[in-house]
Amino acid sequence: MRNYAPIIGLLLLLGVFAGTWLLLQPSEPQPTGAGNIDDSVATLDNSGHVPSSVYSEEGNTTDRSDPLSPNRSDDPPVDPTGEVAGPDKPPGEITETKPPVKTVAPGRDTTNPERDPAGEKDPSPDSSEQAQKFIKGYKRPPGQNLGNTRPSARRIGTPAGVKKLDEVSTKLRQDRRGLLASYASLQKNENGQWLPDTHHAYTRIDREISFPDAESFSDLPMPLDNFGATWTGFLVIETAGDYWFFLGADNGGRVELDGETVLLQDGMVRYVEVSAVLTLEPGLHPIKIEFAQQMNGVADAAKCAAAFMYVPEGQSKPIAVPPEMLMVPEWMWSDNAPIITSLSKTEGEIGDEITIKGQSLQTKSTGPFGEHDDALRVTFAGQSATVVEKSESQITIRVPIGAQTGKVIVHKAKALGFSGSMGGWQPVEWGWGAAVPSNSLDFRVTTQFGLTAEWHDLSGWNNFGFEVFDTHVAAVTRFEQSPGHEARPNGFEPCAVAWEGRLGISNAHAWRRLRQGTAYEFWSYAPCEITLGAETKLAQDVGDGMYTVAFLADSIDPGYMFLRVRVVVSEEQTPEWFVLYQWHEDVDDDETEVAVVTRSTEVQRQYYFPAVGIPSPPEIRSVLPVWEEGESPPVTPYVDDSSWPSVRVGQEFTFELLDLGSAHLVESELVIEVFVDDVILDYSVDDVSETTLGRTQRCRAVMPEGVGQGRIVAVQGTAASEPVYVDVTNRGLVGYLYDVPEGSGLSKLPDLAPLTCFKVRKDRQINFESVADFDLPFPAETFVIEWLGGLIIEEEGDYEFICRSDDGMKLWLDDNVVIDADHPQAPAENTATVHLVPGVYRFRMQFFENNQHEVCVLEWHATRGEGEALEELIPRQVIPARAFSLDVHPAFPAKTSTGKRTDGS
Repeated sequence: MRNYAPIIGLLLLLGVFAGTWLLLQPSEPQPTGAGNIDDSVATLDNSGHVPSSVYSEEGNTTDRSDPLSPNRSDDPPVDPTGEVAGPDKPPGEITETKPPVKTVAPGRDTTNPERDPAGEKDPSPDSSEQAQKFIKGYKRPPGQNLGNTRPSARRIGTPAGVKKLDEVSTKLRQDRRGLLASYASLQKNENGQWLPDTHHAYTRIDREISFPDAESFSDLPMPLDNFGATWTGFLVIETAGDYWFFLGADNGGRVELDGETVLLQDGMVRYVEVSAVLTLEPGLHPIKIEFAQQMNGVADAAKCAAAFMYVPEGQSKPIAVPPEMLMVPEWMWSDNAPIITSLSKTEGEIGDEITIKGQSLQTKSTGPFGEHDDALRVTFAGQSATVVEKSESQITIRVPIGAQTGKVIVHKAKALGFSGSMGGWQPVEWGWGAAVPSNSLDFRVTTQFGLTAEWHDLSGWNNFGFEVFDTHVAAVTRFEQSPGHEARPNGFEPCAVAWEGRLGISNAHAWRRLRQGTAYEFWSYAPCEITLGAETKLAQDVGDGMYTVAFLADSIDPGYMFLRVRVVVSEEQTPEWFVLYQWHEDVDDDETEVAVVTRSTEVQRQYYFPAVGIPSPPEIRSVLPVWEEGESPPVTPYVDDSSWPSVRVGQEFTFELLDLGSAHLVESELVIEVFVDDVILDYSVDDVSETTLGRTQRCRAVMPEGVGQGRIVAVQGTAASEPVYVDVTNRGLVGYLYDVPEGSGLSKLPDLAPLTCFKVRKDRQINFESVADFDLPFPAETFVIEWLGGLIIEEEGDYEFICRSDDGMKLWLDDNVVIDADHPQAPAENTATVHLVPGVYRFRMQFFENNQHEVCVLEWHATRGEGEALEELIPRQVIPARAFSLDVHPAFPAKTSTGKRTDGS
């Protein structure tokens, strides 16, 4: 009988190897076609157009084992427990601790964590649609992780389109740095598909992909609620090696390199970073980066973000891939490409003339009718400007209505036809999506946008109408940049408000006069009266508490039109009201067919102007703390990375106040008020001197109580200065940041005492909605932060503490546990209510992150009394910096910033 044992053993061993290999393979969703937002962004070409054939109604599969899946399941939540303090604690300590109450995000199903493990409330009744991914039809690339550990390096399977470095001149690489960006609003069609608004695609060259929040996209000429972007070009690699790349996106994104998807963030989630290490040879590697932003119902939906980063050799924190490593697409490689070298001035008012200097700014082409100038357009943050003069080396333009602080770009394209209108044959500026944009330079628009608002307090009134504006004196007059979006004065309920000024109509909007339809439409949650130009209309009640009024296009002229909006809010109407100003424009979808698309967009702040010119706002300069003889700045336990001056509450400081209103005699006689965090500052003037700019006052003041953020603003009449910031030295918290190298993730808070601290810094609040807010000095994923300080309680009452976090956290007051949520969780709220008396309580809080969805926000809500006697002391809000003290605190650990991970690496 033969001995088969060796053969059987070999087969078993092979089976074990095969099974192990299969288990270790990443579980990936299979591409099932296009749909939703995803491919509408993924297929944007350089012109912003999308082939109609890419759309499909098919969905995508979801992989629950994938850590990036929107249906990821964290560990089941654990109910927290708390320590109850005795009732006879002395003043300044906890007198009663009510049992902490665990709550979860609305819509979360705790009975079945597989049903809704993300803990997010469905933003619409159609939850099946909202569950789809943004970037679809792509397979999760191998070797990708969440950035908490460096992945193994891999090579791209079959690189396509790579060019050698010597194929491109050094000058061309110098002139064409950055990637070509194509931006477009996303509009939902009648089939429920999200499609880009190709009629209004906006192209420019972005030198790097580094957009941490919505503010960084603010110069785009489109709303920032639903839009997509595609960046194309080349990644320039000078030296062969392994490169650790990161893609951060909120909501979705994809990086394609050498024809292969190398990074994919395809979940409908908050900001998430994914990373991969690629082995690359020297050359120009074709790259395409896609990004989609949508208001998807999560708490920080409006905070869009996109970043393409890498970790330089010898460093630990990813940084934006620099312009030197990026180059525009090949079709833009031309020695005749427009290049801006300088602006005659880098700031100015609407209507100012500025001169752009550069190379190849105006060139000629030969067409069927002979030689003609190539079509030319200059934009300020996407708004077309009027060209006064042009030549190859310089262009003179006027800053247009609708311009805002942003990028100046020269777009140049060959004219594709001629038009007999406008007094002769002129080049027709067609095909702007394919136009070659120049590099961009920043221009600051100094015009003050907004309207004057007069607020009437009508407490105790009833049965009133618009006559109150003639019979009642306004209690508050102020300047508001965005009418209907700023909070009403405290206690004004019922109330009335009148906004007055001018509405700017750009040349781009003026052509709508030639079309039929609505040009401007106003909406309100309360009765309103609108005057536009010489026409006054009352809004009509359309039901559901809404009022609307429209102005037709044939009554709209370019330039400035008088605007007055009067709104009256009675006691019966909702206190949460606003006024929306929208325009409706009719756009021919195809010149050969009469297909019309109606589009409405909220009028943005740069179209609102004061009725008359207001004085230039004052300026605050040279803020310096005053130290008594022998005194010196205190030694802080944290690293101060800011250049702000530090001033303690109660400390004297000096500053210069520059009054620029001397040319406006009436306004210049007004007293300049100075506010720190909305607390009025009592200051004295030591000296006054006159300069060509205006009057300089040297002032002295004491930092008042009730401040924490350190935001100083000077107000003169209706003009407000740009804010200046100081560090309020004894307000805020000390934060200890720990980078924990746990590839398998964290399941609870570790003992921090023996661990190495990466960085010690100051945080003014615990208000971190995304990884961009955390501003970590290391890749975000498995990390821990401990905050220490004191909590200032000014009034006795019941204080509810609410912490929304992903993942776990723990909060102590005076060494008593208040909230204990020490476990992994999707974004969820944990709450507890304690009764506190006035005093300063020792504050300690720890938070840990276990891969993706970095969120930690600490809020409070305070009440006093019960039943009918219940009184609200503090509305629910993020605990402000002024409530955190560094004068009373737990003992600070004897730790410093080491720049090392917790294991010392």
